[in-house]
Amino acid sequence: MLRLTDRGGTLYVDGVVHGKRVRKSTGLGKSHIAEAKLIKAKMEVALLSSKPEVEFSDVVSMYRKRRGGISDTQEGYLVRLERHWSDVVVDEIDQSMVDEYIEEYHAENKDSTVRRELNVLKAAINYSAERNLCDKADFTLPSDGEGRVRFLTESERSNLITNGSKIASELTFLLYTGARLGEMRDLKWSSISDDCVWLSSCKGRQAKRRTRRVPFHTEVQQALPPKGEPSDHVFIKPNGTKWDKTSFYEKFHSARKGAKIDDFTPHDCRHTFASHLVMNGADLRTVAELLGHKTLAMVMRYSHLSQGHLEDAVGRL
Repeated sequence: MLRLTDRGGTLYVDGVVHGKRVRKSTGLGKSHIAEAKLIKAKMEVALLSSKPEVEFSDVVSMYRKRRGGISDTQEGYLVRLERHWSDVVVDEIDQSMVDEYIEEYHAENKDSTVRRELNVLKAAINYSAERNLCDKADFTLPSDGEGRVRFLTESERSNLITNGSKIASELTFLLYTGARLGEMRDLKWSSISDDCVWLSSCKGRQAKRRTRRVPFHTEVQQALPPKGEPSDHVFIKPNGTKWDKTSFYEKFHSARKGAKIDDFTPHDCRHTFASHLVMNGADLRTVAELLGHKTLAMVMRYSHLSQGHLEDAVGRL
């Protein structure tokens, strides 16, 4: 709350409202204490009835503390967003400001890439809006589109592994389990049995940890490194430490270039896994379960690869 303080014979209104420091001169001395109290009262009413100015850094701080936490991917987006929006008042963020941000930082990126980052921007703002700290995000995102599907042929898959001898185990695991890169990097021996792996990650708006079982292909069983302690990471760098994204990407793209494969990322190993499952007759629900998707929406992008699936459906009439 506010109080009156005497500073060099002049009365000031001083205090904290909505977490913000207030200090304002009344222009009056002690002989006009009644008038100064009236000014203080009016200021209290005005400040308490108004919505506080919440900066984006405040929103990010609150979002990071939400129940269930946030994923590593979300944290990466928040770090980038905070560099640009940190001291911006959240209620002032409108479509024009977002469009300018996209033009400045994402001019060369695909809409799907931009959308993923701005989804986190919108989610963080709306999280605070639900707690009456600011208004809901009032801007639209680029079209979601159908999503990228880039996969390797069988010969390209073998060629990539051959040219990535230093990360052959990691590449084989990604290509034959459909694991996300983060799942591979975090994987510990406690999640591996003789015939399968239990993959776990935080995905989705609620960032809830979900676990799924993926049976081992013989290629994976033969490629796994020597078994360690349950708490040890399965895949590690040559120096014995856990893989970081930068180090793995360097090795990955070296292997990709050696195999003369263009336009292919570590996440596309996941698309390769799913695409070959569908082309070899797996139904979309099974593929969704192996990839860790709750619904079929995300795997519909692979439906065109299923040979004769429409004919089979009609033939069952």
